[in-house]
Amino acid sequence: MNSKGFTLIEFMVAVAILMIITGTSMPKLEDLSRSYSAYLEKNRWLNLFAFARASAALGNSIVTLCPLQANRCTDDMHQEWALFTDSNNNKILDNNEQILKVLLPKSESLFGYYNLGKPYFRFGDIRGHNTYLGMASGFTLCPLGHLDKTAYHITINILGRAKLYTQRNERQQPLRFTHQRWQLARCDR
Repeated sequence: MNSKGFTLIEFMVAVAILMIITGTSMPKLEDLSRSYSAYLEKNRWLNLFAFARASAALGNSIVTLCPLQANRCTDDMHQEWALFTDSNNNKILDNNEQILKVLLPKSESLFGYYNLGKPYFRFGDIRGHNTYLGMASGFTLCPLGHLDKTAYHITINILGRAKLYTQRNERQQPLRFTHQRWQLARCDR
């Protein structure tokens, strides 16, 4: 007999093979999705730092980037981060100053901030020499809430340029260079 199509057994074997392939590839697809989500969040922050530096230089002004609450820089790194002109360098959004850009961190993001006081970054000519300086500082971004391979350590050098550290330990956790040696970064905020 000459029939077209599949027998029930052939169909069941094909479905079983498809289920095995899908079952083994799903964890890898989930890991890829997590990594891509972290990559996008890291790039949002790097773009914000680049925009801050350019805004200070092009506007010939001082700009501040910080988590902002009630027009003041705050310690809560999960608040909306605002980049604003800060002509008197007081870390307060005054009436004559304007917001240039806003970034809301992902809800699951954690941070490590290494300077004392409120987390903020300043860009601009603070000495009157037309030198657009940054504030040497750094922080660790854990976009998925874990200090793992999706976390990044970022520093802002004195010229206001953001640098992404790629050094990691054997568990793929990010390292930061401090006190003349590499140390494990942290995400505790």
